[in-house]
This record gives sequence, structure tokens and C-alpha cells, in this order.
Amino acid sequence: MLSSCSDDEYGKLTAEQERLIGKAVNFNTSIAEPFATRASYNTDGGFNENDQITIFRQYSNDNGATFDPESEGYRVYSYQARNVTGTNIRINTLWKVKPGKQGYEPAHGSIPARGTFTQTEADSLTWDDGRTVRFRAWGMSNLSGCLDNGSWDSFYPDFYMSSWVTASGPSSDIPLTMRHLGCRIAITPLAGNQLQKIEICTEYEDYMREDNADSDDNDATDKCSEEEARKRADEVKKVFEKMCMPGGIDFETGLMAMSASYKNVHDNIKTIEQKTDQEQMIKFNTLSASDIATKAVRPVFNNNNGHRYLITIPHDMSTEEAGKRLTLPPYTRFRIYLRDVNDGDKGTSGYEGEYHIFALDDIAKVDENRNVIKDAEGKPVKMFPDGLPLIAGYSYRFKVGYHYNSLKILADNNFSWEVQNLDNANLTDEKQVEPTSDHPYKWWKEAIDKSISEVLSSSDKSFNPVFEINTVAEFFEFIKLVNGTAYNSTPEFKIERGERYTDETAEGNIKYRWKWYKVLEDGSRGDEISKEDAEQAGYIFYHSYYPAEGDNSAYYIENYLDAPYSFYSNLVNRKFKVVINKDLDFQDLKMATIGTESTPFLGVLDGQNHVLSNIYMSSGYLFDYAGYSSSNMHSSASGAVISNLVLQSEQPLCVVNHGKDVKILGIALETPSDKAAFGEELIGTSYLVGCINEGDATVGLVGKASDLYMYGCLQTAAGINGGALLGEYTAGASQFFAPQVGKVIWGRFMCNYFDIDRSPNAVAVGGHGDYTYPLQQYIRGTKTYILRAVEDNLITSEADLEALKGKEALTKIYGLAPWKAMNYAIYRYNNSSTGALYPCTVHYKINDTYNHRYPLLHSGGPTVESGWNVLNLLN
Repeated sequence: MLSSCSDDEYGKLTAEQERLIGKAVNFNTSIAEPFATRASYNTDGGFNENDQITIFRQYSNDNGATFDPESEGYRVYSYQARNVTGTNIRINTLWKVKPGKQGYEPAHGSIPARGTFTQTEADSLTWDDGRTVRFRAWGMSNLSGCLDNGSWDSFYPDFYMSSWVTASGPSSDIPLTMRHLGCRIAITPLAGNQLQKIEICTEYEDYMREDNADSDDNDATDKCSEEEARKRADEVKKVFEKMCMPGGIDFETGLMAMSASYKNVHDNIKTIEQKTDQEQMIKFNTLSASDIATKAVRPVFNNNNGHRYLITIPHDMSTEEAGKRLTLPPYTRFRIYLRDVNDGDKGTSGYEGEYHIFALDDIAKVDENRNVIKDAEGKPVKMFPDGLPLIAGYSYRFKVGYHYNSLKILADNNFSWEVQNLDNANLTDEKQVEPTSDHPYKWWKEAIDKSISEVLSSSDKSFNPVFEINTVAEFFEFIKLVNGTAYNSTPEFKIERGERYTDETAEGNIKYRWKWYKVLEDGSRGDEISKEDAEQAGYIFYHSYYPAEGDNSAYYIENYLDAPYSFYSNLVNRKFKVVINKDLDFQDLKMATIGTESTPFLGVLDGQNHVLSNIYMSSGYLFDYAGYSSSNMHSSASGAVISNLVLQSEQPLCVVNHGKDVKILGIALETPSDKAAFGEELIGTSYLVGCINEGDATVGLVGKASDLYMYGCLQTAAGINGGALLGEYTAGASQFFAPQVGKVIWGRFMCNYFDIDRSPNAVAVGGHGDYTYPLQQYIRGTKTYILRAVEDNLITSEADLEALKGKEALTKIYGLAPWKAMNYAIYRYNNSSTGALYPCTVHYKINDTYNHRYPLLHSGGPTVESGWNVLNLLN
């Protein structure tokens, strides 16, 4: 226990806290050998390249009963390796003495004193053979190279410390458990955002503002009166002025605060671990609260790899309330400055002129699917109803940034430094973390059985199973079914189906079962084997349906899976639907892309407008191959449908790589991308309807196409230099996206927009002159404020349409409000023969005139008014 932790709740570590903040470091030593360490590498919370630890050693003169402080020597080591896990790591191999740092060696036994000296590579810490010694250590993190470059701007004051560990003999195993002593608040950007500056609000004006966050809590805090705002700001300021940036470690009292006098005269932090520098830090329980407020450095959100981290001493350092845990009030607010991307709102500051506010009150508790948890009255349950308690070893992580141009805040429910690392590779190893189901493929088998039962019980029914996905594990199984990796292609033994029998216990019309037998090496039938034993060997059993043919009635048999399942049946000539019933958070689990060249997806995936968040596809594509049928299938087998989804990821993502006759409908893409957003290359008759991309992109909504229909789509990405809607025509394709001439009719390319402010060098279709489309086609790059408009700005019939052509005019005039035009295009598609089979069940909605949001996609197909028909305007 740290003596500075007088508050019982803080001073005593619970079992959970021990689990969260403990970091084991094991040292094996002998008289002649240097230390060795074992560590689990993490980008945050574990050891990083050139982390520094100072290891102390004391001798005992009475076999461990007491230890002599005057015999204490120490060395400074630094960590020399990346991504090492699960192996014995020896000092001078991975942890090395850091040359140039101060070491210390007193006299002991027959060895004379060296005192304080400058270390060389040969100065590893050793001890006299046969003596009882004890060790302890403290260390500091080098995240983002802050200790190497000495920069205060990236200073990451993560200090950790171990307790004393005693050893006797030259070959003892000495485990030193390093514990984080500070409390961290981590703020990371959502995809497509860059953080520039973050501050805790201590001015009352910030508590009078309406917060502009769209958080997990739909009942977010609004502005308050000036009197209440001043009271809140004062309460937050009182806590903030007691929060101190860590500056070092005192073994007796724990963390020391960074002193302003030290920081003001030092240009960098390269010597901060030296004893002379440590003596300038502020110790626990030595200054009054007023002196702490002025003489200790306040913690700041510093930049590390694009994220912002604040690390603070979690308890009161002052003489008045020494050791009391600090807690930020529940109404505490933070200023979020995003990086300026539009030419200098704040001159050379690098950040936007307008900052954003989020309050702890915004954050509601959510379940594993990010659904807001509500109380008995239907109100959101606050995550921090009593404020944010600052606890040693805890890390509070928030993701902030714009999605659909509203500030979004997501809070991590786990306060461990290690488990929170959602942005690094440690949590994206599919073999390590892939979720599994208690009943593998049950959702798939039950859908087939349900449809068979319906067919057998009614002559009006046809075999048409609907497969329902409710969990992340089931989505993984869906991928394996399509890719042909669900079954074991090399089982330990072969089996064959035997006699049929009736299962009297079965429910519904699925009454028949089959016996199964092993196949011997000579091909003859061996002993009967139970299904359970066969499943243990990797077999997956299901029922195959066979439709009536000639005089033969429809029937089913029991089969085992031995081929990919494309979700199309050649026997009934039908695509099967896969529906997603819930929002799914994939937590950046690395997944195989759906569909390969030999195993394409041929079914219908309907997300029912649910959110698939934190998706990490191994190739950057949700689907690699979709719609490519083989030559032995019906002609109608070609094609696939991916519809009605919200896709969120901080990893690059494109919906379809290779698509043939695909329909991509009603998808909101909130991801970065170095590819086309929705289709890299689409051949055959394909559709893109009601889709919006707000992630980063360098290519259009579709990269290449040969026979494409595009209706009601919106591209808001920045940095596109070619075709923002379509990159290019496939070689040999007709110019089907050319402007219409004369009277405009309903064509295949209608009511699609891109943001010309964010991509000023873009055109609608690559390789084709832009701004020559008739106004009635509503195809153009448009100013941001127009894309966000609610009301129309119709052009009168007397207007000179020829004079309105060209970029300068068409980026600023718009006629029908864009959200209405795009909804009309979706409506026209849904009322076509294709749309009747595969509808786009979303519509665009916008709230306030010239507000700060693009149109949002909402559930339900659009209903339109008669005045929304773009063909009736100026035609």
C-alpha cells in the first residue's frame, strides 16, 4: 500500500484493481549474469521501445530480517525490443543498461564505493554471491518516443513502481510486479477525425452552452443558467487545481507532482529520472492546496500517435486532505478542438475556430451491442452518475469525432489500460479472439428446418429459408459458410448415410433421421457411428431439401456439409435471404473477407438498418466476390444483394471488391478508405441506391462499372481528385452516365451528389467533363451548406438555363432540396420491378435549415410528395 493513500477505498487494492493494474516483470539473476525480464508487450499500458526502469538493490546483514538503506545501489535500464511476448528476455539483449544515465553503487563487502557515476553498457546490476538482497524498481513510459526526443508536447507521465522483493542465493527467481500509479483519461478520434487540442472546461461560459454531442445517451445535458454554470465551473476548477501531472516517484509516498519551477527551466525531460532532478519534484503532503494550485503542473492532454492522453495523480497531494481520492463532478465538460481542414479558422494554430463540448452527463451505460441501458422509467442509466473517480491504474477511454457531421461520443466500459487497446494489433488476431457459439451453426440449420416444415405442411409454401443472425459469433459462421471454411475438408475418417428411421420425439414435420456409418479404407461400410462422434471429428449435419419433380414428391434427407454454401439454391432457383436482427460490435476482430473467386456470395444480405461497428476485414473488403455464378447454374443465379446497413470502422473498408449484377442498397459507410467506398469493380447490371459515404476516400463511390444504375447517393469524403461518384467506365462500356440532351427522362444516373467543398478537384464521373448535366438530373458537386439545406430553392421557368451551366453556378444553386431529390430517386427505384423484389428500405432525413449535419439515413423507404418529381421541374 502506498503511504500517500490514506483514503481506505483508494489505499486498499481490490482483487479487480489488482487484475487491472498489475504488470508482472520477472528477473532471474546470479552473481555473474545480468537481469532478465519477461513482459507482455502492449502499445499502451505495457512496455514500449526505450521505456526506462531504475532497479534498486539493498543488502541484508542478518539474513533478511532487516536491510541496510546505505547499501542501496541502482541502475537505469531501457527496453530495446518491440512486440515481444511470452519469452524470457535477458538484459543486455532486450533490457539494456542505458549509457549516459546516472547509476549509483555504494561500498559493500570488499567492493569499494563508486558513488554516482555515468553508466556504460558494462554497468549491469549484480550482487555478492551468498548475500541476501532485495530489489524494487520504478519506471516511466516512452510512448511516442517522449523520453527519446525530450518533448514536453508528447510527455506521457506514466510512472509505475514495484514493491520490495527479497532473494537469497545466486539463482533465485525474482518477480517484480510493476503497477501504474496514475489515472489516465484517453480521448481517441473516430474514423475520419483528427484531434488537435483538448481541455477540461473551467470557465462558466462553457457550462452555459448547449453541448453539441450526439452520444450514447439521447437525453444529453443542455445549457443551464448563469448562476448554475458558475457553480459548476467552480466545482470542476477546485478538483482540477488539485490534479497534478506526475513527475517522479518517491518510494515512501508514491507519485510526486511535476513542479512548475522544474518545468519552466528545463527544455526537455531527458534527465527526469536522475536523482538530482527527482529531488526538485513535489512530494505528497508537503504543500497546502493553494500552493499545489500554483506550484504543481496541471495535467494536460498530450498527443501520442493521434490520440490524446491525460495522466494525473489520482489523489489529493495537499496537506489539508492528503490522500483523498479526487473525483471530477458528473457535469464536467471537455473542450474538443478538431484539426483544421479548411484553410485556417485559427490562423497558424492548426485547429478549428469553433470547439466542441461534451459532458460526462452525455455518457450513458450501454450493453455489449452498444444499446443504451435504461432504468424502470425508460431513462438512460448514466455511466458516471456520481462523477469520474480518479483511481490509480484506471483508464477512462472516450472516442470522439464527427459521424454524419454530428459530434459523436463513445465510452469504453472497461477501465483496464491493457484491454482497452482496441486500436492496435493485439486485439485483432482472429485465432486468439474469434467468438464461438455454444451451438455451432444452429441459426443456419434451424432456418432450413423451419422452411422444410412449412413446405411439407402447406402446398402453398415454397422452400425459401430466411437465415437470422443475432450475434457476432453467428456472423463469423456466416462468413465460413460462404467461404467454404466451415467444414473440415480432411476429417480423420469418412462416413456414409445408412437407413432412414422415424424420430418420434421430433417436433413439426422433420420426423426422419438417418443412421451413419464409418467408411473403411477399402471403401466398405464399417461400424455405425453416432452423430455426436462424427461432429466431434468436424462434420456439420443439416437437412437438404429436394423439390417435387415429375411423379416424385418433395422430400428431404440428412446430409453433412462438404462444400461452400452460397445462399443460392440451384434446385429451387432462388436466392436465400440472410437478415441481421441486432446491432453488432465486432470490436476490431480481424475477419476473413466474405466470398472468394471460387466461393462467391450469391444470396441477399439484409441488415434491416442495423449497425455493424468496429469492423476489421483482413483485405479491406466486406465482400471480395459477390454475384459471380458458375456455368452449371441457372442464369438467374448471377447477382447478389447487400442492403440496409450502417457500417462503422476505424479500419479501411470497401463494401464489394468484385461484383457482378450486384445491388448495393441503403448503406451508410462511416469508415476511412483507400479504395472505392461501395464497389471497386462492378460488372453486369448493378445498382447503387440510397448510399452515403462520409469516411475518408481517394476514389469515388464506385471505382469501375460497366452497366450501373445509381440513384439517390451522396459522397461527402474529402480529398478526391477524380470521379467522386464513379471513378471510370470499364473498358468498352458505353457512356451510360453521359448527360441527357433535350427533354430529360428518368435515366440510370439520377439525383446523386458529392461535396465540392471537401473535394474541390473532383468531378461526378472520372474522365467525363462535369457540370454539363441538365439541372433535372440533379447530378453535381455541391457546396456543403446546400447539401445540408432543408428547404427548396426552386428555379423559375423564366430562368436562362444555359447561363446556369458550369461549375460556378451549379455548385451554388440547387432547386429541390438534396434530401428530397435523393428520396425521390429511392422512391422511383422501389417502385420499379427490380426495387419491388429488392427494396431499399431507408430514407434521407434532415432537421434544421442550414444546420451542421448532412442528411441522415433512417429506417423505412421514403414517401414523397407530388412536388418532388424532379422531371416536372423545368422540363
